[in-house]
Amino acid sequence: MRRSLSLVTLCGAASIALTPMLRGQATAQVPASEYTVRRARVITKLPNGILLVPPKFDVKAEDQHGFHQNPDFYYLSGLGNALRAVLLIDGPRPQSLLFVTPL
Repeated sequence: MRRSLSLVTLCGAASIALTPMLRGQATAQVPASEYTVRRARVITKLPNGILLVPPKFDVKAEDQHGFHQNPDFYYLSGLGNALRAVLLIDGPRPQSLLFVTPL
């Protein structure tokens, strides 16, 4: 069975108000514009490359179980518990894309 990916552009003012299933996951303490600024800073460091940021952080201690959010993914997107997603930051095109699987 093939899984399809939804593509959501993370540039501009609608950074965190992405889709109905992702709304409300942004933190109340950090405005959506801050995540846009963070991704823009990464873009300036990638003039000739791209960065893929997975949501899951696989390195766990023996006593840790379950899902552990990748801190880099959270820092750049503000999305918590986004298990089936990948953040792509494209330096040459200066844009950020979020790929998510439909529920």
